[in-house]
Amino acid sequence: MSRPVVHRRRRLGGSAIEFALLMPLFLGVLAGIIEYGWYEQRQALLTSAVRRAARTGATAGEYESPVENAKAKLTEGLVDHGFTASDVVVEVRGSAPDAVVYVESQVKYDALLGLVPVPPKNAAAVGMRLEVQNR
Repeated sequence: MSRPVVHRRRRLGGSAIEFALLMPLFLGVLAGIIEYGWYEQRQALLTSAVRRAARTGATAGEYESPVENAKAKLTEGLVDHGFTASDVVVEVRGSAPDAVVYVESQVKYDALLGLVPVPPKNAAAVGMRLEVQNR
């Protein structure tokens, strides 16, 4: 008894074509994940620096300037994280007993890969009530 001859089609290039079609899509998704992760990391660092500056200004002593203390702390925090501030606002809003130190900063965002659209700036703003209100 002889076996019937089965002719199988050879599919040597099928995997290479699938790889070639799907790899750009995969790399695009990966680039987006990396870019947005980098953007959010920079945003978290900026928010942290602004929050620390507002806290420093809010806890300024009776004879210290909350604005100057907050500006100095914000500049220090931005430099520590590799930022250069483009727009910085530090002011005391309101009057005793409800005065608030308001700190706001915006920094230019330089895209890591540049393959996906991201906002051009990171921005953060924080307000904290002054602890010493007899100014």
